[in-house]
Amino acid sequence: MSCKIPLYLPKNVAELGPNLPWKPWIWAAVTIESAKQMPRLEALKSCGALNKFIQFEPLLGKIPDFNTDGIDWSAVGGEAGPSARPMQADWVRHLRDISSGIPFLFKSWSSFGGSTGRGGNRENLLDGKRWDEFPPSLLTNV
Repeated sequence: MSCKIPLYLPKNVAELGPNLPWKPWIWAAVTIESAKQMPRLEALKSCGALNKFIQFEPLLGKIPDFNTDGIDWSAVGGEAGPSARPMQADWVRHLRDISSGIPFLFKSWSSFGGSTGRGGNRENLLDGKRWDEFPPSLLTNV
């Protein structure tokens, strides 16, 4: 039985990625917390991986518009813990709307102010809906 483990590439993904022996069961991802990390998206797109996703977690600011071509999945979550910074619903909505052509996963709200996501006292709903979308290739490329 095979196990799928996301491969989080180092910051030099643009240099390393094209030289890796990518297989259909290997996923490449970048973490983008704010607009400052947006250059990572282009590095992900050019890395050569067959399956790519963006992890916006912890989401710490509004992300500018971007093109989802070549991206298979988008996941968003807030920061947890006693020093958690706030996350605004409009930031999440913006990412959901940009990701309308690909599966979108909303994991959790920030625990800023004592509220939490899964298992806590604040549900991980966005506009009254749970966004637990997964790409079909996550299950078919075993």
